[in-house]
Amino acid sequence: MEKRINIICNYSSIYAGNFIPSILNMCDNSNFEFIAFSFPEDAKERGWIKNIQSKGYNVFFYRKKYLKKDILAINKKNKISIVYAHFLSGLKVKFLYPFNHHVKLFIHIHSDFSGNQRISFKRRIKRFIENRFIRTDATYIYVSKPLFLESKQKHKYCVNNALCLDRIFSKKLDSKAFLSKYGINDQDTLFLLFAWSPYIKGLDLAVKSFLNLPEDLQNHSKLIIVHGKNDGYEKCINFLNNQIGSKSYLDNKSIIFVAPEEDVFSLYGLADVYVMASRSEGFSYSLLESLYFDLKCIVNDIDGCAWAKPYENCLFFKTNDIDNLSELFKSCVGLKSKHCLNSLILEQYDINKWSNSIKGILENE
Repeated sequence: MEKRINIICNYSSIYAGNFIPSILNMCDNSNFEFIAFSFPEDAKERGWIKNIQSKGYNVFFYRKKYLKKDILAINKKNKISIVYAHFLSGLKVKFLYPFNHHVKLFIHIHSDFSGNQRISFKRRIKRFIENRFIRTDATYIYVSKPLFLESKQKHKYCVNNALCLDRIFSKKLDSKAFLSKYGINDQDTLFLLFAWSPYIKGLDLAVKSFLNLPEDLQNHSKLIIVHGKNDGYEKCINFLNNQIGSKSYLDNKSIIFVAPEEDVFSLYGLADVYVMASRSEGFSYSLLESLYFDLKCIVNDIDGCAWAKPYENCLFFKTNDIDNLSELFKSCVGLKSKHCLNSLILEQYDINKWSNSIKGILENE
């Protein structure tokens, strides 16, 4: 039987990130007779879509409201025998083919969206159904050991994310213009934080801890907060207003909100310290990339970041402890990164090894 795969990605981000180049690396070296990508309609105009199409891959778009109907039509027309899904719940993927075992199902689990909170009763019921009754032959691929060990699935693998340097840029960040725009001088220590999901990424923990610094230390620092796409800034502000109880932080010139950049490598190149205040993580691309850029990293001591503990660059603060985080901020003020690329990270998290692992699962399971 021909191996004809549809890679379904509920992904429409402005930038390709590490995810799209990683998947393309795997596809470029695979032995599938037919490869299709399916994305939601709002991804149509993304620059990275054109990059995928330029490589000769078949790209389709589905309506989120009619996910099952559209995907089944795509799969039938193209005689798909393998579904490989990203950023979709396992239950949704299984309901594509709840009883048809001729189409193999692979579900890639990237993140822990719990924020370390107990999941709702409704979600527990859904997991019970997913685990016990529907397509128990489906294969799950987890990006980290904690997610893998927590899983109740019968068929599962753990494949850590890898570092892919084949970033797809629509434009390069003008570093000088960026520094000038936000009044950043050469002596400032730049702390970098990504907050596309304010609660999960611990935005409140980071901002409260930074505001605890003495004024003279704040004056020699900048906390660069990269918010999410579209209404990401409003989400951050509304979240912080609720958590802090005032908007005084908006008058602090040392706290800077910026829109997401496709050329994220330039942001790492400007930063001195990366702040990972997340309440939960799968396997963080941004922490991996920060270590590759040899940045000092301040990290919440959660299970999803335990893989980074062997690296001397990482300073771990007690889980969700604002005072402890503030002390680590304080210890890093005055630090300037040399931005020496860490070849050991590149070797340990080699994208080709990742691709071979994923290929092996998809082709042989």
